[in-house]
Amino acid sequence: MLDCRRAHDVLSDSIDGVLPWWKRILLRVHLSICPGCARTDQSLRSCHGVVGSLRDMPPIIEDEDPPG
Repeated sequence: MLDCRRAHDVLSDSIDGVLPWWKRILLRVHLSICPGCARTDQSLRSCHGVVGSLRDMPPIIEDEDPPG
């Protein structure tokens, strides 16, 4: 089983989908019994979703010389 430190070390890999299946299982077990790590996982997943949605937004282009 993973402890909190090791769980935190692999959360990003889990979100990115690059965590090996056996570590994914260990992480799921840990998250099911550790509310603190489960909250951290949920927060990171929310941030990942928000940042991912920014890719779909058009860039904001500002004039180099503001009107004066």
